[in-house]
Amino acid sequence: MGYEEDMQLDLKRLLVLGSGAYSCVTLLLHPLNVLKTTMQANGETAGAIHTAAKLYLTHGVCAFYRGVGPVLFGALPARAAYVGALESVKPLVHRIGARVGLAETARDTACNAAGGFCAVLASQLIYVPVDVVTQRVIVAQGRPGSASAYGEARAIIATNGVLGLYRGFGVSLLAYLPGGTVWWGAYGVVDRSARAHFGLPRTAGHALGAIAAAIATVGTTAPLDLVKTRVQLATGQQAPSVASTLVAVIRVEGVSALYRGAAARFMHLSVWGVAMISVYEELKRRCVRSQTVVSEGLTI
Repeated sequence: MGYEEDMQLDLKRLLVLGSGAYSCVTLLLHPLNVLKTTMQANGETAGAIHTAAKLYLTHGVCAFYRGVGPVLFGALPARAAYVGALESVKPLVHRIGARVGLAETARDTACNAAGGFCAVLASQLIYVPVDVVTQRVIVAQGRPGSASAYGEARAIIATNGVLGLYRGFGVSLLAYLPGGTVWWGAYGVVDRSARAHFGLPRTAGHALGAIAAAIATVGTTAPLDLVKTRVQLATGQQAPSVASTLVAVIRVEGVSALYRGAAARFMHLSVWGVAMISVYEELKRRCVRSQTVVSEGLTI
């Protein structure tokens, strides 16, 4: 889809349709989020398969859907903020790039990277409290008196105030702002190159771009994602600093521990990316204002 069409998107319709699709994919992929958080939180060296088997044998299938309530509750507003920022910034950066004479590939990369940066910033303002509560619920399973999401949220506010729900906000931005920039930047370059230079069909280009974006994102941000989890799960009124947490992990568990849960996160991002990009790009085609979009011989 070209940027001329991006500039004519019906954002309200895209937000409604896109948020619903995102919620469905989030529900299906939540078990991978549980697996990643469990591996990052416990300090064990067990692999993803061993950890998944242990969760299943100990707590059953329900273990993989712990914390799904707050995730779905926060998914719609967070995704609305994400899509709104993404699709507002990309056309703006495209116009600026055209004025300064950037080449088409460079312009695409800049549009996707800037859009991803702003989208993550907007969504994290909503999603960090959801993330904090969800992680507490996930790691609480199996403990006596394991709390609900509501109970965990009340406990956090009682101990640290409302700002306790934003514990780890700084490291979340450190992890996800470059992550969003890397994801959309890598996706844009690989998707366009795969279709322009190798003649791949649209769907194949989207899928290849999403997988490449997942590899680039996990490779660059996995250590910060682990540190974020440790900071957000720390007890007490004073949250540990990013630096002290990073040093403690390396000193006690080794450098390789910084990539614990990376495989589960890669699977999550890959499947999420392929599914959501395919759906998202099609939704964008359906949400262009006052235009007839023709795709594969079908008038929409």
